[in-house]
Amino acid sequence: MDNLNSDIFARRWDALLAWLQDHGMHVGNALLVRPKKRPGSGNGLFTVGNVPHSTPLFTLPATAKINIKTLSSHYPVKTHHDLPLSATQLISLHLFLHRPSPGSESSDPLFGPYISILPKEFDSHPLTWVVRQNLGRCFLSSSERTLLGFLPPSVVSSLKNLEMKFYHDQRRVFQYIQEFQEIKQRSSIPLQNNDAAEASVARQYLWAWLNVNTRCLYDRIVTSKHDPDNISLCPVFDFANHTWRSSTMQPLPSDAEIWNSIAQGNGSDLTCVTCAVDVAGDQELFLTYGAHPNRTLFVEYGFVNEVEDADLVSGNYAGEVNLDDIVEDLFSRRGAVGVWMKDVLEQRGYWGDWTMHSAPQPAHPSYRLTTALRLYDTISEDTVEVPSDPDIALKPWYDTVLGRRETVSIENEEAWRCTLLSICNTVEKRAEASMKSITDTPSPRDPTEWYEWMLENVRVLWWEEKSVAIAVAVSVRDGIEF
Repeated sequence: MDNLNSDIFARRWDALLAWLQDHGMHVGNALLVRPKKRPGSGNGLFTVGNVPHSTPLFTLPATAKINIKTLSSHYPVKTHHDLPLSATQLISLHLFLHRPSPGSESSDPLFGPYISILPKEFDSHPLTWVVRQNLGRCFLSSSERTLLGFLPPSVVSSLKNLEMKFYHDQRRVFQYIQEFQEIKQRSSIPLQNNDAAEASVARQYLWAWLNVNTRCLYDRIVTSKHDPDNISLCPVFDFANHTWRSSTMQPLPSDAEIWNSIAQGNGSDLTCVTCAVDVAGDQELFLTYGAHPNRTLFVEYGFVNEVEDADLVSGNYAGEVNLDDIVEDLFSRRGAVGVWMKDVLEQRGYWGDWTMHSAPQPAHPSYRLTTALRLYDTISEDTVEVPSDPDIALKPWYDTVLGRRETVSIENEEAWRCTLLSICNTVEKRAEASMKSITDTPSPRDPTEWYEWMLENVRVLWWEEKSVAIAVAVSVRDGIEF
């Protein structure tokens, strides 16, 4: 990654500002921010001087964003057909074709100065480790191999889902390239017929895809507000980092959001302002990506929230644990009865996504988990055959799901709460063992510069699981009703 204090970055930043000015952006005194190397690691967006609250920091013209509107007209389609790519696929294709060579600038005539200043690698992102592992052991460093081995099962599962999404987009993009061969002429690296199988090509597309996945902003540019094509890469804005605490900057609602009407042409400009507090000069500005658990932040973005014990105990921070692997194992050990109960939960939409939460207090299981455990303990563990009349056997549980009664029975409440305590104990002990393993395992022979930082991120994932499990167990023992 280029050092933000280097002459190379300064030249690229100046080129970006000149390009933005050509697009109509005010980049003189009206621009109250600048990128800067942040303490510890990474880059951030900092104030140039003292900035009062609710003050516009910059306005980014719609034409300077990379999105499905600004790119679509530059890519071929079949006659009378729409572009067969999603926004993620189209933006990642464009970045893939125009990634600059090491030490060089992007030759893209549309967004070259912006692409030139994007991150040069995503080595510390967990998806990078997975893709390298798939390419072959020779592509995976000892640091990456060690970290993959330490990940919690819930993180591994979420990472697998992200991996599937990545490969789906990669296949679609390369199908499009094969369909429209003329696109190959734009690429900064040679593309052969077996493009996706080439390690160098796969790594280049991974770089492009991760830029989209980690840096895009929700931007209402198509009719439906829930359409996944509502994303844009936004220069300057994308230097801002996330905080789970109070954010200090935010984008103003676009015209599309205010009027619920899509702007013609390239969409709406983006104006960012300070929040409800004044910000001193040379201070980093922070956004809030959303109320995501650390598991999601780690998998999607490659970092976790910095949280203290007091934050979780007080309820200021909402810790979360996903229990799918543990609960699935409970049902699988019940044999034919477990298979039947799984089918019941699937039919009712309650299979999977079982979580526990530390906030809002008191710490509690999710309703999905409560519902699944009530079913689990409706049928005695001694029962090895599916009831002859399932509807009668499950009527109290069905009535609970439908809101006709509060609980299945007093005995069932006691039983499923005991099962929940056992789950909490399993989570706590597993997390303790994993954290000890992280501490006791020697560092890799040649650790990467980010290895210790990422190792701490993984430790935090386990710490959160342990802390939430302890908090929920306390709620159960205290007789809290969920």
